[in-house]
Amino acid sequence: MTEAPDKNRESGGIKAFKDALKTTAYLLKITMVVLVLAFVFSNVKYLEQYEKAVVLRFGAIEGSVRDQAGMQFALPYPVDQVVVVKAGRTQSVTSDTFMYQKSRTNEISPFLKPGVDGYLLTADGNVIHCESTLKYRVEDVNEYVFSVKQNEMESHLKVLMDNSILKAASKMTMEQVLDKKDLDADSTLYLQKQIDELGLGVRVEILILKLIVPRQVEADRQEVTKARQDEARIRSEADLYVRKSMDLAESGASKIKSQAEVWKTKMMARAEADLQTLNDLAESYRKDPKRVKEMLLRDAIVEIMPNLEEIFVFDTKRNRELRIVMPRKPTEKKSKADTSGKE
Repeated sequence: MTEAPDKNRESGGIKAFKDALKTTAYLLKITMVVLVLAFVFSNVKYLEQYEKAVVLRFGAIEGSVRDQAGMQFALPYPVDQVVVVKAGRTQSVTSDTFMYQKSRTNEISPFLKPGVDGYLLTADGNVIHCESTLKYRVEDVNEYVFSVKQNEMESHLKVLMDNSILKAASKMTMEQVLDKKDLDADSTLYLQKQIDELGLGVRVEILILKLIVPRQVEADRQEVTKARQDEARIRSEADLYVRKSMDLAESGASKIKSQAEVWKTKMMARAEADLQTLNDLAESYRKDPKRVKEMLLRDAIVEIMPNLEEIFVFDTKRNRELRIVMPRKPTEKKSKADTSGKE
């Protein structure tokens, strides 16, 4: 009577155990399917508009560069490896290798500390600090992928940038370095040359240099800058004064020349008229000299008489003197009357 319940209980336990095994097997199958699917699609990448990808199959490039935005499929690792590169976006690297060490108290040391404070050495023995920023773009994706490790590219470019700036500054004087124009151009040229020689697949877009004079001589530099500004201002004022003076002189010279031309024209016309009159008188004089003399004497008397106040006539034979008082001009009387009235 007691054996039947034991058998029922045993059969029930076995059934539960079997159900548990079935459930576990089912879950294992689902897990395996999920793992297989995850493995199959483990190398699926989504590319943004500015990204490009290279597929490496057993370390070698498979196909061409993938530059279409969207899902990119590849075989699971380690068969394929998808390397995504931000080729369509400008990237930047900053370096403060040649900057001084900033202290919390902002105290300025009387001298630079080698190995602690960074600086550039110019061709004329001066020093200057520089903070640089490189903006670049990936130009050749294949070269970029195989040149150096992706996580080491920025540090590699930073070293190349520092070397280029150091080389360019060492060939220039302090004045040329502060001008920045040649320093920017030469540093960019040296940097691009090194990148091309190493085959990094990168194109330099712009190299931004921020130059800072050592703080120990900043006050002196400001005085020099002020002196240069004063010099430029004085030179500008002097140039303006010269231009104004030249314009005034040219205007005066032009006026004098114009007046001289008018006077010349009048004198030429008067001379020609006098010459014509003289020629006419000469012709008349040849025909009747006495008549011409009388005419000239009469003209002279007519010209002189209005200006005479008294005339004296002497008769030497009879020893007599005749004094004739000439009447004043009406205009003279009137002007004298006006003068006396004002007084």
